[in-house]
Amino acid sequence: FFLMMRRPPRSTQSRSSAASDVYKRQVKNTSMITIKYLMKVVSAETGVLDSGYFAVTPKTGTIAPDCDEFFTVKFSPTEVEQTNARLLVCSIEHLFPEQEPLIIELDGEAERPICHFELPPSTLREKKEFADLD
Repeated sequence: FFLMMRRPPRSTQSRSSAASDVYKRQVKNTSMITIKYLMKVVSAETGVLDSGYFAVTPKTGTIAPDCDEFFTVKFSPTEVEQTNARLLVCSIEHLFPEQEPLIIELDGEAERPICHFELPPSTLREKKEFADLD
């Protein structure tokens, strides 16, 4: 059997919030049997299970013959990291040994907001020290 990864049009990237990016990918089962799959996110450097700031749904399931499955990959960073490189690995039951597994490179970049506040000088500290003397 054969799996085909389709590259979606740009419209499948959507902003779910200011802090997350969401991407949808489609996989087609072109075989004549139902396949079971397991999606996992691993470190690109070590191969160890480590999703970092990435989440994929659904993680497990089946794809019927000649049917498609849509996967959603969400990147939701909470901190700026040196690297967010990960691999999305789709483990497929009964895959032929000569067939390469489905592996998708993931990477993302978090940015802190650029903020600058111009505040007038304050005498709050002086007022607090004066109040403590009373």
